[in-house]
Amino acid sequence: GFYRTGQALIYKIAGPQTYQEYAPLIAGSLLRVRLEFCVLESFVYESIIPFIKARGLSWVFPLQETLETFIAGVVFAVATNLVLIGSTKIITIIVSYFDFFVGLPLRLIFGFINDRMKDSSLSKNPLGGFVVLGTGAGKAVGQVSGVTRRVVEAADVFVGRYLLLTTVGYVILKFLKFKGLLVFDIGGFFNGVKTVAEALGSLAN
Repeated sequence: GFYRTGQALIYKIAGPQTYQEYAPLIAGSLLRVRLEFCVLESFVYESIIPFIKARGLSWVFPLQETLETFIAGVVFAVATNLVLIGSTKIITIIVSYFDFFVGLPLRLIFGFINDRMKDSSLSKNPLGGFVVLGTGAGKAVGQVSGVTRRVVEAADVFVGRYLLLTTVGYVILKFLKFKGLLVFDIGGFFNGVKTVAEALGSLAN
């Protein structure tokens, strides 16, 4: 699993003497990361997917808010905050380290070789073409790593900065609907859409 793989990798990189000296710290860090991944996996496969399969998505923002749909939405919003805020930080750290130690060297080294080979006459012979292909693949892996890091960082920023505000607003709207203070008039909505469409049609004519 993740713990044993990380433990073996650190042991080979640091050496037996250094590993023994920092073994408690290394074990604690790896266990913390594994715990976050287990929590996220459990949340997705044992909570979200079975919940949606059993209840569908009608509870998200129904026309008629009931006690059941209100509780379902609130529990889902709070649980999403508690799970994602911690998990995205761990994932961002791992992806950032991977991109720095693996993705960035691939982009720089293989990208440099690939660009120079393309501009030279060596790329026209079979060996040169093989080198161009191989360095291009390494460069592509590095670029994918960089894009992945930026996407994960953006998701982490959203979760840390905006997810809480979004879910609080969502819970407030559901509470107002549940208490009857916020009512959606579907007929009025479609009449408004029809009026706008007619106005646009008259302008076009």
